[in-house]
Amino acid sequence: LVEQGCDISATEGYFGSALVAAPFHGHKDAVEYFLHSGADASAQAGKFGNVLQVVSVGGCCPVVQLLVDAGVDVDAQGSEYNTAVIAAATKKHDEVVAVIIKNGADLNIGSRKHGTTLYQAAS
Repeated sequence: LVEQGCDISATEGYFGSALVAAPFHGHKDAVEYFLHSGADASAQAGKFGNVLQVVSVGGCCPVVQLLVDAGVDVDAQGSEYNTAVIAAATKKHDEVVAVIIKNGADLNIGSRKHGTTLYQAAS
């Protein structure tokens, strides 16, 4: 569809964009395709914030690494979790938390609903 002219960065629907919907459903190949086709991986879209936050909630470590390698801001804020590391910690995805921390996440950024990363790790 992209090759037929669909706007790869269009925002609409429940997830906000195709790039956000793809990892939620575990489609790593689609994420790679969208990134290579110029999709904005930092865009805020839908109720889930950005794509890194969606993948962090789902716990898909290979896609988290793919996004970090593509230069996504690990501290981008939005959604109920506010940051990807809080999203991963809330869902107890320890490997994802480790990848995000290794790539420079600020652990002192908090969320109104979920507190800080330390709070989530302790609860």
